[in-house]
Amino acid sequence: MLDTRFIANDIDLGAQAVDATQSIDIYRLQVGRHGLLKAEDERQLGREINETISNLVLHLISSEAGLDKLEQLMTDYLFGYQNKDGSISKRWAMSHEPAFIENLISSVIDLIRVTRFMNQEDSDEATNAKHNLAALLNMLSISRSYLVDLIDDDMQASPSLRKQLRRYARLRNQLVESNLRLVFSVAAKFNSVGVPYNDLIQEGNIGLIKASDRFNFTKGYRFSTYALLTIQNNVKSAIQRKYPLISRPGYLQEKMSIIREVRNAYIQKEGRKPNLAVLSELTGIPLSQLERIESFPNFSVPINTSGASDEDLTLGIEIPDKYQNSAALYEEQQQKQQIEAALAELNPREKQVILMRYGVGYKKEFTLKEVAEQLYLSIERVRQIEKKAMRKIMNE
Repeated sequence: MLDTRFIANDIDLGAQAVDATQSIDIYRLQVGRHGLLKAEDERQLGREINETISNLVLHLISSEAGLDKLEQLMTDYLFGYQNKDGSISKRWAMSHEPAFIENLISSVIDLIRVTRFMNQEDSDEATNAKHNLAALLNMLSISRSYLVDLIDDDMQASPSLRKQLRRYARLRNQLVESNLRLVFSVAAKFNSVGVPYNDLIQEGNIGLIKASDRFNFTKGYRFSTYALLTIQNNVKSAIQRKYPLISRPGYLQEKMSIIREVRNAYIQKEGRKPNLAVLSELTGIPLSQLERIESFPNFSVPINTSGASDEDLTLGIEIPDKYQNSAALYEEQQQKQQIEAALAELNPREKQVILMRYGVGYKKEFTLKEVAEQLYLSIERVRQIEKKAMRKIMNE
């Protein structure tokens, strides 16, 4: 069983008997024991998860309490459609066809009321109403964990329902555990920004769990493609939210990235670290400026000095060879192809924005301003294109 200390949200790492470094080492070894899923295994797991969720939703809408909770949820969604002045709220304005979604939610509310009435009789019409309601709820892509949370203690009294809940927990855990390597990949990427490594792992795990709740298995993409972006977004957001004082301007981040790349390349070639004088000569950065940059917290060579550039993400990072699964190499080689498959849904401009923003095929990740300047667009327009593209990829 995997040690879930770094998955829990409310864990007090300081209270652990084992220090953080040793805990992460133990956790890393446990992660290494979980092999990556092959494509067909992942599809089968997705089918089982969808089937289980469908059964849970049918349980939910078969009870008065469940229908009441769903109606309240849909009403809250609909209430958020407009601002007090009658204009469309920002959340809805940025969505795909907000008017369509408004009509869809209104239809769900109407069907909830019909189902509540039909539940009083056992007929084919009642069964059809439930299945139609379940189908509409699926179109809204509500988080699976949110639907599970709607099931209260009274409803869990049903043995068949408890069985379905246990099955869903087991399937989701299997999906999460087989992709925890992605968390270490993303954490390694951000390991020089001054944030404790265990915090990066924690936030990455939260992002992975979010991805497992939202991923649409019917689209044909690999889960790792979706999860990678979700983990990275969650880590970035957490850094900005929890550690605003360590934010650094883009030009400084670029210099730090250059230093890392030059240092790693030097280590690969010479077998030792370059001193600051050598770094200054190789990078063209003045020695006095290098000294200031090196004084920033946690700006050191990552444990993995493979020479990989800042945007490279290696699924097997820092996991001992004896725990590697043969699928790991295949997964690493296929990563770029998987991302390309997801990007195939985008038009050329959307694809270009995503590639630049996430540093895919580039030496760095571009800021909104930099992308805007390169593509001769406004910053706001770039932001809109990015959000629309991410919705296409993630199907949120």
